[in-house]
Amino acid sequence: MDEGWTRYVFDTFNVPYKSLSETAIAEANPRVNFDVIILPSEQTRATPDGEAPPENQRGIADAGY
Repeated sequence: MDEGWTRYVFDTFNVPYKSLSETAIAEANPRVNFDVIILPSEQTRATPDGEAPPENQRGIADAGY
């Protein structure tokens, strides 16, 4: 949902943007192509024991991308 609102604001004010996937970030050096990368909030639903399901445990890797 947060990503949708971010896109809405960019579209409203004609701010150019490009969506990136985890794969695209891992395969290239993002510093070469981008000045700013905005990461929308991605809160996941945790199970009763506090752990998110494996499919929701993605994110920026230890390598920094």
